[in-house]
Amino acid sequence: MDFRLSTKRRIVQILSLFLLNSNFRSLNTKNFCIPVLNCEACTFAWLGCPIGVMSASIVSHEFPFLVVGSIIVIGILAGRFFCGWVCPFGFLQDMLYKIKSPKYEFPSWLVGLKYVFLVVTVIVIAFFFGKGSGWFFCNFCPVSTLQVVVPSMIGYGDYSFDLNRIVRFSVLTMIILAVIINHRSFCKVVCPVGAMIAVMNKFSFFSIRLNAEKCIHCKKCDEKCPMSIQVEGYSCRGGRIGKDTECIGCLTCEEKCPVSAITNNSKLFHK
Repeated sequence: MDFRLSTKRRIVQILSLFLLNSNFRSLNTKNFCIPVLNCEACTFAWLGCPIGVMSASIVSHEFPFLVVGSIIVIGILAGRFFCGWVCPFGFLQDMLYKIKSPKYEFPSWLVGLKYVFLVVTVIVIAFFFGKGSGWFFCNFCPVSTLQVVVPSMIGYGDYSFDLNRIVRFSVLTMIILAVIINHRSFCKVVCPVGAMIAVMNKFSFFSIRLNAEKCIHCKKCDEKCPMSIQVEGYSCRGGRIGKDTECIGCLTCEEKCPVSAITNNSKLFHK
């Protein structure tokens, strides 16, 4: 059976969501991490979150060799492919964007804010104030709210709201509204994990290319790109779409191209 690329991606996303959260025996494997946003404080999570593992080193004023090493290795092999195909919160954003509503484009300069979130709310805050600070990313992260705080409230029947919960649910509400009206807006603007691995697209073996000779400039790739990349513009810039730091390797552009001008170099995922 020949599945569409989007169907293959959805299958991988669903399997990833289950596999990343199927540690039913609570084995101690959370010292390892991959570049996705999946809360390590979740009882059934197999792996550590890059933010949690990194901050544990930073709080101790040590260099986060494990996170940096895994980001470099995975980044060289696949770039931000994990963002597009494996990350559970990326999958949730894809689903929320399907809700019928007015859709809006955000100013392109906002994509730089995720680097601010990484430097300030993860590195600087952890180094100087520790993980207990209200400004530390994990203390208002929407993923930990969904995976840890909400189940805990339901499990213990504790529906009281202190300042932290008010902040958490306010942030979660704003992000949900944002991703409904703008595809993958959390990935574009906020995600520190995306910021960590974005630069690795420049060096990744995984490649997505636009053949300028085949391109008919219909801009269907631009219209459908969840990361708002001006894909068609690469027809006069060497065609190396996958080197764009915002590219998450979702291959939506390849699927939507009517003349098959866009291709990738993997042997598993093709139109």
